[in-house]
Amino acid sequence: IHNARKVKLAYRDAEGRATTRVIWPIMLGYYETTRIICAWCETRKDFRSFRSDRIVAASALEDRFAERPASLRIKWRRAMEADWKKRKADMEKLAREAEDAKA
Repeated sequence: IHNARKVKLAYRDAEGRATTRVIWPIMLGYYETTRIICAWCETRKDFRSFRSDRIVAASALEDRFAERPASLRIKWRRAMEADWKKRKADMEKLAREAEDAKA
């Protein structure tokens, strides 16, 4: 992360499907008992979180990513806040619709 190197991952999703991704790792974290890598995914052209227990293989590439990790973390934070707000609004809408259906 500190050296801003791209990483090539062999990864398995929740259903066990294999994918290969090139990511720009920006942060390591934990969600409950699971370690995750937050990164920009070149394949998806978006921020993604990768569970470390689903990584089959990883290799650091010589390529560096274009932006500094710190500026990518700021963008990640903004993207997560926007996603949380959207999810909250969606949940509130569903709750209102459920209340209206009862009436």
